[in-house]
Amino acid sequence: MGVKRGTKRKQARAKKVSYDIETEPSIDLKELKPIPVSQVDLAFPAHAHRLMPPMEAIPEEFRHDGARSSPVAEKWLGFQRQWFYKGLEGVKFARKEGIDAETAFRHLQCIQGSFQPKHEHKVAAVAYLASLWFEDYELPEAKAAP
Repeated sequence: MGVKRGTKRKQARAKKVSYDIETEPSIDLKELKPIPVSQVDLAFPAHAHRLMPPMEAIPEEFRHDGARSSPVAEKWLGFQRQWFYKGLEGVKFARKEGIDAETAFRHLQCIQGSFQPKHEHKVAAVAYLASLWFEDYELPEAKAAP
């Protein structure tokens, strides 16, 4: 006698184990390294979620602007806002030791350009990852209008 149609799929779904934060090993987010991103992924950043830590894993200070943010978080949240609203033409980075600046920037660029994640998650991920990979950034001063 054959197996009823769809039974194997139902059994496979039933075997899925729910994620239990108490029993799962914790990930040291400070050890996250940038992942190389292809030109295709930069042009069509449809897989940004694989490049982002889960929202719950991002420190609280990077998930909210204002009173709950630390000075470091506020600096990198400001970086993300500048990038989102005005762009980063002429930006210069001071990378942290062991980080390839171009790979890190392309990784962040893929997240920043994606429409897939919720905006709040994207903001927090870009700011947090930038804070892990770069010491500082510098934007050219805006020229006054004549």
